[in-house]
Amino acid sequence: MIEPNQTDVDTRTNAVGLFNTARSYWQSAVNLQALNLKISHPGAPVIFLICHAIELYLKAHLRGHGSTVADLKKIGHHVPKLAEAAASQGLALDAESVELLSYIDDADTAIEARYIVTGFKMAPTNESLAGLAQQLDQKVGTTLRSEGFPIREEVFPQPRRSAQNDEAREVEEYIPHMTEKDREIIAYLLHHNQRMFTADSDGGHARLLLSKGIVRIAAKHGQHIDMENVPFEVPKHIWDVLVTHKQKFTYDADDDAPYPWRVSWLER
Repeated sequence: MIEPNQTDVDTRTNAVGLFNTARSYWQSAVNLQALNLKISHPGAPVIFLICHAIELYLKAHLRGHGSTVADLKKIGHHVPKLAEAAASQGLALDAESVELLSYIDDADTAIEARYIVTGFKMAPTNESLAGLAQQLDQKVGTTLRSEGFPIREEVFPQPRRSAQNDEAREVEEYIPHMTEKDREIIAYLLHHNQRMFTADSDGGHARLLLSKGIVRIAAKHGQHIDMENVPFEVPKHIWDVLVTHKQKFTYDADDDAPYPWRVSWLER
């Protein structure tokens, strides 16, 4: 068997490949967590994926700044040592991130997630790890692009939680059964790209939409409000469904027509 020379290894394990693989692990973890699977250890695969993404982001930075694959193998999977080496090569991280990177190694976070070590233990939250991965995606990506590497600048939408997916599906199924007034209100909001509006506390003509959860009261705890001008909003995950079906909501009102959700005092 012929062993590949160092040049071949370095060519195949390059900064761009490491970065894109890290991004794939990070986004896979984020979307997996959003599924909220009903299994015994749903967080373990998420932690493992994020920790591996963090390791690959650091290695991508190092490869982009001259470290060879042999150099990376000497450090191995020790995340704090990778972070220290990356910092010496210009990767600037805040103190909180440095501390979190240190904890990943001290607590064997990825290993425990992989093999399920039982008993009491403290570990960083999935949210803090995901936030660190996102920060590395931005900082390492920016640095590599400035060095001429073809790294795409991407913004990933937050995945819907499983409960939101259920709500979105229910709204989609309800659209054919909406009243004319429901459709008129939705058509107005979509036409004006307006997710929020104010109405009487009972929702006015939007009361059916309110009962279906398509619009919701948006007032915050402690906020002083006029009961005739209560803030309402269409939740983002439901708004996305309505936008997708925009062609089903025809807007043909005059610009000076009254708000379709408002109820005239004569009708009260």
